[in-house]
Amino acid sequence: MLSVLESQFEHWPLLDFTQEAKENGIRFEPAGKNQLVSHKSCLAEVVEMSTFFTSFSNSTDQRENERDEESGVEGTMQNNNADSINASLPSVEVQHSSCCRRPRMPKIGFDYEDPRAFYTSQWNIPPALFVCYRFLIAGYAVTILALSLTYFDRSRWDHTWPTYLTNWTYTLLTSHLIFAALVSMYETTHFDGFGFKSFSEVDMRRNQMLTYHKISWLLFATVSIGAFMVTIVYFSAIYPQFHQSSVSQEDIHLHIMNSMLVILDLLISAYPFRFSHLIYPLIYGFVYTSFSIVYWSFDHSRVIYPIVLDWNHPLSTCMYVALLSVIGIPVISLICFAFHQIRHGISSRYYNLSTPPGYQRISVVVPDNEC
Repeated sequence: MLSVLESQFEHWPLLDFTQEAKENGIRFEPAGKNQLVSHKSCLAEVVEMSTFFTSFSNSTDQRENERDEESGVEGTMQNNNADSINASLPSVEVQHSSCCRRPRMPKIGFDYEDPRAFYTSQWNIPPALFVCYRFLIAGYAVTILALSLTYFDRSRWDHTWPTYLTNWTYTLLTSHLIFAALVSMYETTHFDGFGFKSFSEVDMRRNQMLTYHKISWLLFATVSIGAFMVTIVYFSAIYPQFHQSSVSQEDIHLHIMNSMLVILDLLISAYPFRFSHLIYPLIYGFVYTSFSIVYWSFDHSRVIYPIVLDWNHPLSTCMYVALLSVIGIPVISLICFAFHQIRHGISSRYYNLSTPPGYQRISVVVPDNEC
């Protein structure tokens, strides 16, 4: 087992090695507090300087104590000065692997090392073509959403269009695709140029997660699980009640193609997928469940989804909701995570897109006997 050496700097100016990295063809992660230092020589310099400062501080304390003993004067003032020197020196904290440190909390946030993942493809697709792909599927989603609103069949459905989870989720899916298309176009035209360049040739000028990257990731994480849930629940519990001999065009576009679009996005785009992000589909499901309760409370005949969300039978409904929350969403999250791992594994093996040409990743480790 090896453990990763992480350095924490609080009052030291040598935080940003990015410019030096670019000049030497070495890629660094964004500098900042609690960031991993991945340059071996810089890290050695950090440790050496930290050792020097520590020994300097200790020798200063020792000399002050000897001087106090000789003069017979209490060393309160000198100790305070030494403490102030120590406070101004850089502190290096070594955090070791799981054998030596406390377990980390799951990553539910939206910090990521490479923002390119949110506007480029995982594969060797030119940025201009990827932007076209983004707008193509976004245009399809907008068209289906508009047709769904225009030709909503009240004879088939008992409630208005905005009450159904299918329409909530498809609206969210459309929002994600539109937002992702706009982010891809903005990043490509403003920072990377609109030329036909491969993924590996995208310039590393921007290595910081911005707000719109995080919003795009949140939409993706929520709708990826939500679309699959709509497809599974609809065809397992809702569709059999219609006693239809064939699947309608509406069902194909709203309840099948929604999941197909998510699978396509999982396979083509470079979006990362974290299993811990299942908390956001859970929140989304909780919001809709709360809405269905409020909607039903005004009139107990307002049952949006019989069997699944029939609050006239609260026990069975709560069982369905618990089953979907405890088993359904985690299982679908694992499936999506598997898609992500397969995509990343294949691309890393055949395209090596994780580290562009001219850059190299250097991981610095220390033996476990240092624990």
